[in-house]
Amino acid sequence: MAIETETNRVFLDTNNNGALDAGEATTTSDQFGTFAFRNLRPGTYNLREVPPPGFFQTTQPLNIVLGPNQTFTCALIGNSRRYDLLVPKFRDDNRNGVQDSGEPRLANVPFTLDLNRNGRFDAATEPLVRTNAQGIALFPNLFPATYSVLEVFDDPNVPNPFPIRTGPNPVTFNVPGPNTTPSAPVPTPARTASSLDPLTEGGLDATVKASSIDTSLIANENAGISFVDDMSLSRTASALTVVLPEDKKDLLLGAPATSPTGF
Repeated sequence: MAIETETNRVFLDTNNNGALDAGEATTTSDQFGTFAFRNLRPGTYNLREVPPPGFFQTTQPLNIVLGPNQTFTCALIGNSRRYDLLVPKFRDDNRNGVQDSGEPRLANVPFTLDLNRNGRFDAATEPLVRTNAQGIALFPNLFPATYSVLEVFDDPNVPNPFPIRTGPNPVTFNVPGPNTTPSAPVPTPARTASSLDPLTEGGLDATVKASSIDTSLIANENAGISFVDDMSLSRTASALTVVLPEDKKDLLLGAPATSPTGF
């Protein structure tokens, strides 16, 4: 059974700079998450993705070494959504931690993400957001994680129009969670179409089929594989390198493509 997924744009990163440049071969996956580069010469190919708007890549960059008459078949591009965190602020007159009838939402109240969890707002490294007219502080485009949300008090550079502490501060929110929504798509700048076609020579194939569910890796014997999946907020990651032995013609890997639900 095929798993349908939205189309993704992938490319062969000739200069290995992580960006799609003019002249680099590109293709898009179909509705089943399948895409292919054909007729490649022997060599090393850096397979990269342009993540869809509102998503980030969860799997490592893939560098494929192809020898004569070898075919590489894998599924190693996984994505997760970014999310918007909505933090409500209301006047808690009876101090019960619940917004009751007659307790209005409050506008212009400052909040921050206490990233280093030191209990104060650090302007150089932490975002500052004020509640809107509906009493919502919006932190957009966040990675899935647990966040400490701090209402800012006692900071002379950040006035608080309602400086009365009525509950715990900070408060922990999970992303994704009940107070989150998927980030709105961000327009992707138009890319220059490739004027060169490096895929018309040779007799080698690199074919990829993506699955939005399976996160396992299944490989032929004697294939050399290293895989590191760093899910930290920094998103620093090493590459996945696959070298096919001379007596092996195929390698099959299984991993997620774009996931509509994140982790």
